[in-house]
Amino acid sequence: MLDIEGQDKLLIKANPSTLLGYSTQSLSYRVLIWSTGRVAHSRNVIFDEESITNGAMSGVANPYIVTNQYYEASVDKMLDPRLELLKGTDDEPDSDDEETSDRTVGPKPVKFEESDDMDDVPIRPRRTVQPINRLNYDRLGGVLKELSNAGIVSVYGTYNATNFKDMNLKLEDLCLNAMESALAFYDDLLNADIPTNPNEAMNAIDAVEWRESMQYELDVLEERGVWIVVPDEGQYLHDTKWVFKRKYADDQPIKWRSRLCLRGFKQKITEDYFETFSPVLRKESLRLFFALMCWFDFQCDQTDVDSAFPYADLEEVIHIKPPVGVRVPPGCVLRLKKALYGLKQAPRAWYQLVTSVLLDFGFTKCVSDPCIFFLRRGKDMVMVGVYVDDILIAGNNRSLINEVKGYIEYHFKIKDMGPVKTMLGMNICHNVEDGLLTMDQSKMIKKIVDEFQPYNDALINSPLGKELKVKEVESTPMIPGQVLSSQSDLAEDKVGDPRYVDASKLPYMRLVGCLLYVMTCTRPDISFPTTVISRFMTKPLYVHWLACLYLVRYLKGTVDIGICFYRENWLEHFMVGFSDSDWASSDLEHRRSMTGYSVFLCGGPIAWRSCLQTTVAKSATEAEYYALSNCIDEVTFMKQLLLELGIEVETVPIYEDNKGAVDLAGNPVYHKRVKHIDIRYHAIREKVADGTVIVLKIPTRANFADVHTKAVSQVVFNTLSPFIVCKIENI
Repeated sequence: MLDIEGQDKLLIKANPSTLLGYSTQSLSYRVLIWSTGRVAHSRNVIFDEESITNGAMSGVANPYIVTNQYYEASVDKMLDPRLELLKGTDDEPDSDDEETSDRTVGPKPVKFEESDDMDDVPIRPRRTVQPINRLNYDRLGGVLKELSNAGIVSVYGTYNATNFKDMNLKLEDLCLNAMESALAFYDDLLNADIPTNPNEAMNAIDAVEWRESMQYELDVLEERGVWIVVPDEGQYLHDTKWVFKRKYADDQPIKWRSRLCLRGFKQKITEDYFETFSPVLRKESLRLFFALMCWFDFQCDQTDVDSAFPYADLEEVIHIKPPVGVRVPPGCVLRLKKALYGLKQAPRAWYQLVTSVLLDFGFTKCVSDPCIFFLRRGKDMVMVGVYVDDILIAGNNRSLINEVKGYIEYHFKIKDMGPVKTMLGMNICHNVEDGLLTMDQSKMIKKIVDEFQPYNDALINSPLGKELKVKEVESTPMIPGQVLSSQSDLAEDKVGDPRYVDASKLPYMRLVGCLLYVMTCTRPDISFPTTVISRFMTKPLYVHWLACLYLVRYLKGTVDIGICFYRENWLEHFMVGFSDSDWASSDLEHRRSMTGYSVFLCGGPIAWRSCLQTTVAKSATEAEYYALSNCIDEVTFMKQLLLELGIEVETVPIYEDNKGAVDLAGNPVYHKRVKHIDIRYHAIREKVADGTVIVLKIPTRANFADVHTKAVSQVVFNTLSPFIVCKIENI
């Protein structure tokens, strides 16, 4: 590597280095300088390809190249004796000692031995890795375990990051070369591409792990009798595909997952399937589930069904080609007896199976949300929420919860994850002593901020400034990295300049998708700006991308924000709603109004919405009336679900800041200004008459739904947002 800066003309102008890869932050090389042992990023690199052989360059030995044999022979000698406390036994089973038993219901999966025909592609040997000059103690334990399992280092045993820090071991006590090389191998895995087919998997740096995960998947399918061998009589054969994924978790080892899927997009309705359904909890129902868990001080455990779909029987006749790794006699194909991932009807078949299991135990399925089940035994109650293969079990009796969990485990192979901590990317924290349950997505928000670096690191206090007008304008190019505060700052004379980039080439849809998921789960405070930027998915312009980055800046400064539920409700009512509308100012082209509402339960929001109305309103009262109808529909759904669970809610107050809409909801007034309103909106009057809801007037400054309808000023937003979301400590 050439060292240009700060060098005297008579000194050596190059430092022997080893190429580690390419920088992810700039267009430069990442190299390890031999003399200092530091990692540097530089463009001034000259490769000596003629004289480099086996880690030697120009007769100088590279001290940082360590082979696998070196690990095995000397790593124990280099480690500090205090690491003996970490020694244990290897829990990995020997796959060579396990043989798959013969079954008459299907073909015998083939073990992936070196002589097997995997498209004539041998396993790529483990390559030598180069060290990097950094060490992260929090993830050191996972690295050690992965290296020991892979046979790269001979350090075995369990590891706890906290205990390791308490031992106060220094870096030089930890075998510098071995540990840095371990982290280098870990980084190689993080940066390595996910294989798209078995050929790439067998050529990957972690080919051994992929082979073992594929064999495990085939063993599971064979054990459950997913298919049988039938003669090939010219049936239509569906294709299959291997899907690979590495799973990363904090302080957890890397997990390799291989899944055999059917290419369901080629299925034809009435021939290959008839009905489809996916057992997914609504986000509103999930938040209601956790709100009741806080209100009644329920304990909640989470379980995960291992390979759920292959448990379910198939009603349709489906034939597939023998996948890679399965051998069948000549002239034979496979017929599916169980559901396989990728089938359009597989989620429905799994839901029918898990429903029958829960109903046989004595559960009752809710009609309002068929993914919620409940069971009552005297004073004891258990609720079960099903989200595909994730099952939540909450109740006030620990023995009854364990009984339900054991019954489910009797029918399915499950992973008991203990008390619920994370669900669908949301962090769940239940403090029984304080009567508080919090939900946040801090980890996901941090990943969004890291992936989509905002153009300005300055933090902001509101998600969308009033000065930023997001609307359809003529295409305006974008300068990468330029800081603009409004559309007026764009330089029109730069159109066509090759230094500029069209905003349509940016990952707009991916960023908006991430923001939408965060908004629908735990961040009602960003509902309006997220709804606005999602209108321009097909042809995003610069001003739209600017609004996205502006919103990312807001999330960066509010990572510790989430929603909270309280056992001692700070509101006067168990359930309460707020409704508002912004008349004909959000959609300047079609002049449609904006609907916004929030529904609170146990002091926290369980439902919210921000959307354009489908009909053009002729007055502000009409727009508020439409929004009020949507809010009452949501409250009615929540009351029905609670009533099925045995919780009767009295009349729910709905707060509205428009006097005309309040009067129109309570009195059957028909005159020339409202006679054209669709009859479906007048269902409000029926709900008011039967006591389901009561509509009350509230000042605009106290209407929490105001932030869902427009880009309010920073003063208004800072006043209302603490009632909608809360700051969560210890994030």
